[in-house]
Amino acid sequence: MKWKKAVSLLLMAGLTFAFYSWYEYPVKNTEEDIKEALVEWEARDPDSPEPKLMDILQLGKSDTYAIFYLKGEDTAVAFLKEGISGRLKLVRSSSGNSDASYDSTETSKGSYGIVRGKNTDGRVQAVKVELQNAPFSFEEQVSPGPYYFLVQKLPEEINEQTFADITLIDDTNTPFDPN
Repeated sequence: MKWKKAVSLLLMAGLTFAFYSWYEYPVKNTEEDIKEALVEWEARDPDSPEPKLMDILQLGKSDTYAIFYLKGEDTAVAFLKEGISGRLKLVRSSSGNSDASYDSTETSKGSYGIVRGKNTDGRVQAVKVELQNAPFSFEEQVSPGPYYFLVQKLPEEINEQTFADITLIDDTNTPFDPN
């Protein structure tokens, strides 16, 4: 009789966990399902244009993914967390129409800095990022195209949200202001 109760309890715990995983992490880890979740996420604002998916990146070997996309002419990034079931949930997003924007995010394997921006005239060749609240900077080349998305793993000692000053650099290695 005791083993029946134990089996029943284990079965109930398993079903509860399965339901929780499905409910808490509703997005399958496929490009199609991620895009569908992103469209639904952005539809919360009825004036928001339908997002155009540009790229999906897992941040290192962490539990976090960054989705780079466009909202009309604005660049945007959304972050997904992966549950133990391998399914995902959208946790936050950010968008804007500036020539360069910085976001940071915490993952199961440390912090990452994300830069997204416009390069419609092709003038931006590199981006230099200097964190405001931590002694760290990095510079990365920008791939050709009208938009760019850069990801940088931050040092282990940086374990809080970071803010950054961004410098755009042209093909003569000269900083410039796009305005």
